[in-house]
Amino acid sequence: MLIIPPFRIAHHEKKPASTGPALVSAVADFDASTLTLTFDRAVAVAGDNVEQIAIIDAVTHRKYASGAGFYQSGADQITLNLDDVGAYTGTHSWMNAGAMNNIYATADGARWIGVVNYSL
Repeated sequence: MLIIPPFRIAHHEKKPASTGPALVSAVADFDASTLTLTFDRAVAVAGDNVEQIAIIDAVTHRKYASGAGFYQSGADQITLNLDDVGAYTGTHSWMNAGAMNNIYATADGARWIGVVNYSL
């Protein structure tokens, strides 16, 4: 008689999905043409520039985009240069940041997914 042992299923613990850094605040200084982003944890930038960030401002009546250059103003902060890209006639001030912005958490490499219509 042939006895076949029971099939064993290996149980592996699933690692929780890594979530990216959360934006705590965004402060624009239009006189200095900079934007300081503060996150809930330490962050860094992959590459030479922070990309896909745009601001419209009802006070200055201008549109801005992330320009060349940034610096790490704290472990959880990045200050980037803004380029003036044109006039704006609306009544709201907000920031949009695309998912391919090059900002990630230093601890686990999770990317910041960006924001849509973040009020400034």
